[in-house]
Amino acid sequence: MKIRHRLALLFTLSVAGVMLLLYFVIYYYSRDFHRSEFADRLSARVDLTEKFFLEESRLPPDLARQVREQFLLKLSEEKEWLLSPDGPLPDSLAPFLAGQLEGLPIGGEIQFLDHHRQGLARIYELDGRHHLIVVTAVDEFGHTKLANLQRILLVSLPFSLLLVGLIGWLATRRALKPLESNLTRAKEITASNLGTRLELP
Repeated sequence: MKIRHRLALLFTLSVAGVMLLLYFVIYYYSRDFHRSEFADRLSARVDLTEKFFLEESRLPPDLARQVREQFLLKLSEEKEWLLSPDGPLPDSLAPFLAGQLEGLPIGGEIQFLDHHRQGLARIYELDGRHHLIVVTAVDEFGHTKLANLQRILLVSLPFSLLLVGLIGWLATRRALKPLESNLTRAKEITASNLGTRLELP
């Protein structure tokens, strides 16, 4: 393999490694941002569930109606549970909450992830009793945006690598052109033309 080709390949592989790392960082932090943002929405839904189930009788009628209307605007595939922290847990929640509720303070919360479903559990106190409210939902909008970002990154990668390879090949060709020219001229020097000189760029 010619040195020009080896340099172009080395340049392309180096840039490809940097691009792959950059793509991974972009996707990872985008996914982390969407999960954090959706956790905030789940937290708001937990607060709303607490008002709807535990404190509706204490709210003024107008506020109770407003809470009920807000409660109707559910998240995708949303499920709510009103449980006792000391009681048995549903089978779907036990793997994520079992053993974690002991010692959890009032207002303390637990976030968990079940494949595409995110969940948030929080403990409330009302009339001297502790209540556990759990809300789970699927962030369809976030998953759609992440899938779209993944497609963009995967489609753009081959074209980017092709462009980088072409730039690397042209750059090394231009950089090595004076050397190749002198090598060609050196091969042409014979006993009959020893006065020929090489150009120094």
